[in-house]
Amino acid sequence: MRGRARSLGLALLLLALAAASAWAYRRFAWSAPAEGLVWSRGGTTWALRTPRALAALLVVPWLVGFLARSLADLPRAQRALALLARVAFVAALGLALGGVARSTSDDRVCTVFLVDVSDSVPDAALADARAAIARSLAAKRPRDEARLVTFAARPRVEPLPPGSDAPALARHE
Repeated sequence: MRGRARSLGLALLLLALAAASAWAYRRFAWSAPAEGLVWSRGGTTWALRTPRALAALLVVPWLVGFLARSLADLPRAQRALALLARVAFVAALGLALGGVARSTSDDRVCTVFLVDVSDSVPDAALADARAAIARSLAAKRPRDEARLVTFAARPRVEPLPPGSDAPALARHE
């Protein structure tokens, strides 16, 4: 009689666990918005794109039931650890199928200056280009980047040393 009551109690516990899992799945995953579940923390946005894939977690009550009915002759701690590993695997599978994504935003700007330094360009135009580059470099924010490419017959990347006002625009081939 004692074993029968224990089995009945376990069955009721598993039924309650299955019902709670199904309710949570229907409440949070099945009725999730079309864009998925999205949450932000510390400037980072996390998204679960397909929350319905968490249906894999609905097998957890079955895993608990199989553990209780198992004939394996293992210590309780080892069986509990095996259950924990199986549940972790099923959870990882559900999250992988659900498409967990992390996104951040960054507003850095990289400006590339292209300057024609061929012989056909007058010195006044090069001076204007140098002045425009200097104005742009002065307005640049600390994390922004700038690059200078001069070209005539062939392009060349010119270094822009940090803190420089404006580059020297030398003619080349």
